[in-house]
Amino acid sequence: MEDRERQELTFRQASQARDEFAQIMSELEFIHERIATLPTRAEVWKIAVAAAGSAAVILIAAVVLLLLIR
Repeated sequence: MEDRERQELTFRQASQARDEFAQIMSELEFIHERIATLPTRAEVWKIAVAAAGSAAVILIAAVVLLLLIR
């Protein structure tokens, strides 16, 4: 009888471990999907350069307009 109880407990533990593993895998897939949506380093660099260039153009245009007004 003791062997039967031990085996039942082992099956229960294995089932619980499978459920926990499936939950962990599901969470891991979710994290992978979220990471895949993040911009790459090159994309962030391009956006930063474009923003800096746009700011420089606006600044130059403002300076030129101020000089023309005087």
